[in-house]
Amino acid sequence: MIYGDQSVADLDHKYEQAKSARMEFEPDWMLNRSFFANQQWVMYLGGRVTRPELDPRRQLVTDNRITPVVTARVARKAKNRPMFTATPQGADDKAIDGSRIAERVLENDWDALDLQPKLFTALLWADVCADGFIKVFWDKTKGEKGQFLFGPDGPITNPEDGTPLRAEEIDKLPVNLDPAALEQIRVEDIAAGDVCVEVMSVFELYPDPLATSMEDLEWMIEEKIRSLEYVKRRYPTDINDQPFEPVADAQLPSGITEGWVGTGHLFSGSSSNYEGVKLREYWCKPNSQHPNGWWSVWANDTLLRAEEPFDPMPYSKFGSVQVPGRFWSQAVTTNLRGPQHDLNTLRTQIKENARRIGNPALMKSRQANVEYHGVPGEVIEYDSTVQDPTPSYLLPPDVPVYMENEIGRIEKSIEEISGMHEVSRATVPTGVTAASAINLLQEADETRMGPEIQQMEKALAILGTKILKLRAKFNTDERLIKISGEDGNWDIFAFKGEMLGNDPRVEVQAGSAMPRSKAAKQAAMTETLGMMLQYGVPVDERNLRKFLKDYEVGGLDRLFEGFTEDAKQVNRENRLLVNERLIPINAFDNHEFHVAEHTEFMKSSRFAGLPEAIQLRFDQHVKMHREYMNNIIEQQMKAQAQEQQQQQQLELEMNDAERQAEAEIETGEKLVDAKIEENMNTNGGNNASDSTT
Repeated sequence: MIYGDQSVADLDHKYEQAKSARMEFEPDWMLNRSFFANQQWVMYLGGRVTRPELDPRRQLVTDNRITPVVTARVARKAKNRPMFTATPQGADDKAIDGSRIAERVLENDWDALDLQPKLFTALLWADVCADGFIKVFWDKTKGEKGQFLFGPDGPITNPEDGTPLRAEEIDKLPVNLDPAALEQIRVEDIAAGDVCVEVMSVFELYPDPLATSMEDLEWMIEEKIRSLEYVKRRYPTDINDQPFEPVADAQLPSGITEGWVGTGHLFSGSSSNYEGVKLREYWCKPNSQHPNGWWSVWANDTLLRAEEPFDPMPYSKFGSVQVPGRFWSQAVTTNLRGPQHDLNTLRTQIKENARRIGNPALMKSRQANVEYHGVPGEVIEYDSTVQDPTPSYLLPPDVPVYMENEIGRIEKSIEEISGMHEVSRATVPTGVTAASAINLLQEADETRMGPEIQQMEKALAILGTKILKLRAKFNTDERLIKISGEDGNWDIFAFKGEMLGNDPRVEVQAGSAMPRSKAAKQAAMTETLGMMLQYGVPVDERNLRKFLKDYEVGGLDRLFEGFTEDAKQVNRENRLLVNERLIPINAFDNHEFHVAEHTEFMKSSRFAGLPEAIQLRFDQHVKMHREYMNNIIEQQMKAQAQEQQQQQQLELEMNDAERQAEAEIETGEKLVDAKIEENMNTNGGNNASDSTT
């Protein structure tokens, strides 16, 4: 008998096929999840994880090494934010602009859709169980709500662009509209819709049994326990437009080790009081029967939806250790369970032996007339061959040395399996002091995670492409995109889906998600800066501020608080100039810094994609700064020239005064000399007269 996918019976048959194929992996997943949750003295029995019956006096030790190791692995893989690169759909300017906008939209969605914590959760599912999945779809119930016009056949659209008419746009209704239809127009509150991102676990998905990867996967069934309110809000009617009232038919697990058997249902007697609805979705890629793919939803044996979806496979898979020829990955926790069990057993034996030594058993003969109350020690009665033997303690044997050494070997095994050695945990192996040797050890651990990182980058590229395609299709209204810029500023611009083009695609730069050592980067930056200062290489304060910002140590920007405020002001001006507004300059501006920052932005690819009018506005604004600087220089030069002229005039006046003084002195000296000569002549005549007489 050939089963299709048009009825609930057909879909249930596909579900049973996928469930049977997945059954063999579920015990491993459930044990891994239990070990990660610190419940490690358990076993899988009868479709559930249960605790074996042990002597209650046993001192069971759980030395959980799986949780910190797995958490550290996931943190390393999700440490760096991936760098998305959009591929232009053509060589024209519009296509290039669309690729730039796509990158900025993903930068906004990374925070708006909480992709970082969801990526961490998906990777955690991968390392704990086998794989983690992220589902991306358009949710009509999300987003801001608005009032729209509805007619008897549904929402009324704008004849110009095909978008739904809002209540305030009633004047755009067709003039020739039938008066009877006009009376039936009503106003309804409708959400704008938005992209929805959900993390799915291995327990909630049932892939095609023949699939070995997401590429050759033909169909997928999702089963998730949803609340009654969730089902009512999204599926108020069935496929025949009849009202659908969901009935709770599933309960949630009451503990980490209970429930979650093959079908995702609960094992009998291990459930909470909260009940939900088993909602199943069938996603089928394009095939001969469905050229555009197929999507069906059913619950309570009722078909709720059956239609062609926009994206026939909305899942992106994040795996752990790949197994050739198998769809499901192998979680690193699976390989860690063996060493973890051995470690717990040894630690338990050591603790129990220490308890025996601290409180040894007492051997007492029945013939000994002695009452002994060695609480809490154990009393052992035996038949002694010695007459009236004295009670004595039964000393347990010492713990062998090889057991203590075995713990160290188990820890080494855990490091080798996980790829998390001492250097990956910020500790240095004994005897290793050279920085180059430490870097080589770190690089070895990072290289081992290379295949998983590459797989994650590919899955992120698929995830980013799905988000962009949803926005290009359904973001018909204008929305604001907010992107955090440098120095705590926000870049805000309007966005519509049509700006992305018809087929937006993105890739993740190879190696951008690889873990990098922050300490190694800081050491290299410190060494480089020290050499530049040592050899007298000039370092501009503006570039030094950016250098110290990349140093990733808080507080260093305090050294350049003035430049930080200038940078914020320049970023504000850039936004205003892009938004078609010419702004004046201020006398208090740091004009040299403004010219450098504006010029740097004008060299960017984003500026190259702006309209010519906006580029001209930037040129005018920068020209105003340059003219102000030139005016200041001219004023300084004029002031300096006037000062020089005044100095020269003063020097001339001083020289004239000196010459005049010298002339007066010279004249006075001449008068004195003449007077002396006259006196000498007069005295000489008198002497001659006296001689004659």
